[in-house]
Amino acid sequence: MPLFRRRRKAASVPVEVAPRLVEILRTFDGTLGSYGTVYRQLAPVRTVVDFLADAVSTTSLKVHRRTASGRPEVRDHPLSVLLRHPNPELTTERLVAGTVRDVAVYGMAYWRKIERGTQKWVVPLPPYRVIPRGGDLLAPSRFDLQIPGQPPVTLSRDEVVLFRTYDPEDRRVGASKLEALRTILAEEVEVSRHRREFWRNAARREGVIKRPLDAPPWSEDARDRFRESWRGRTAGTRNAGLTGILEEGMDWVPDSFSPKESEFVEGRKFILEATARVFNLQVALLGLTETATFASQKEFSK
Repeated sequence: MPLFRRRRKAASVPVEVAPRLVEILRTFDGTLGSYGTVYRQLAPVRTVVDFLADAVSTTSLKVHRRTASGRPEVRDHPLSVLLRHPNPELTTERLVAGTVRDVAVYGMAYWRKIERGTQKWVVPLPPYRVIPRGGDLLAPSRFDLQIPGQPPVTLSRDEVVLFRTYDPEDRRVGASKLEALRTILAEEVEVSRHRREFWRNAARREGVIKRPLDAPPWSEDARDRFRESWRGRTAGTRNAGLTGILEEGMDWVPDSFSPKESEFVEGRKFILEATARVFNLQVALLGLTETATFASQKEFSK
């Protein structure tokens, strides 16, 4: 039942404005294409989101009837039956887990209500394919569902169940919590790329080769030949374990931070901790137990 009743119908917004969800599908300065890509590619985000989804989906959904003596569970109510059997292709656990993931990643989730004769189903809709339209200050009035290869479908407000987080600019839609991690996650992308190239180069550090001051001058062709010869001999995993040979008087000077100095491991822990804090999750539940005790982990689990 509604939380409150409006005595007067709220005025509709005369000009339709596409929600920010459509405008910010390309996030993180173009490094990642969408929030879905962030979830798929970044381990800290997937770890936190999956933990929340798995934990929430194990909680059964119940329907209670309010009576003078209490609120007993009603298992034969149509809503209770629907929650136990959302549709022929989806279980309750998968429905709830997917909804939690959508809200965590996109800040929004949608269920479409479908009636086929006496059958009633709910089907989750991908948030990035739904565009809220119109409405008042509280909720959209309709939704445009865009499926590739099919014409757009317009759904009324009564056909859709909307879940959303808080958005300070538009109450009709939700704001993804990943926006708060934009800078940190973009940094993790660049660090991962650097780490991948580091190992692709057989874990060799960057550096420069110094020639003695009294060495004869090199021509451009000679310098290029030496550079290509050195690179072909030492770069890449196929040359791992091989020894490069410098000419007389030359010296190798490292010109980059080592993995220890770059704090790769500590950086990964920091990103996981920051992601967990944004989602209000205790880091001890994710395996970071350096400062946790048995008693504290037990309370965190509760």
